[in-house]
Amino acid sequence: MKIVIFGASGSVGKFLIDEAVAQGNQVVAVSRQAGNVAEQANVSVQIADYTDQTSLQKVIAGSDAVIISLGDFGVVDPVRQITLAMRAVNVDRVEIVTGYGADVASRQSLTTAELTEFMGVRQDYLEGTTNKEKQVAILKQSGLTYTNVQPSWLTFDPATKAYRYGEFTPKSVHDELSRADLAAFMITNLMKDQFRNQSVYISGPLVYR
Repeated sequence: MKIVIFGASGSVGKFLIDEAVAQGNQVVAVSRQAGNVAEQANVSVQIADYTDQTSLQKVIAGSDAVIISLGDFGVVDPVRQITLAMRAVNVDRVEIVTGYGADVASRQSLTTAELTEFMGVRQDYLEGTTNKEKQVAILKQSGLTYTNVQPSWLTFDPATKAYRYGEFTPKSVHDELSRADLAAFMITNLMKDQFRNQSVYISGPLVYR
């Protein structure tokens, strides 16, 4: 596959690039500024202006899928512009990493205790969580085939290959997940074309509470 990764220079981007290449894909690593991402085998680096449709369409055209990993702030309009560019060049498959509970509808799968815990954390990080909710809403309205990945607390720990995803129990916004495991799930999910038009929770291995 040829995968375009927006947010390639972010804290998750490096892991996404490495995992995509390890699974035999070609990567277009997109950054806002030159020098943020290094060229390597099977990785081309492109600079894009999120306010310029021509720029976005150029880097997306001819790809099989797009991954969006832009973070919490200043991301709502860029996500909207990316989806518009995807539709313009007929690229349909998109995967986004947001955060635990970012899809309002998916919160219905949480138990009362899990939801209460999340809503308490949401109040502490209201702007960031609200921006994540807006990103999900944009994807749902885009007409694209999307997967919204909702991780718990991210760490820089090594990959465990024992992450849990889907409707596992128990869930907690405070659970930890390594960025390496997140990337492994996201690339594998694209390769298998699973969780189409769905939001999926993901956390690291269950630890004793």
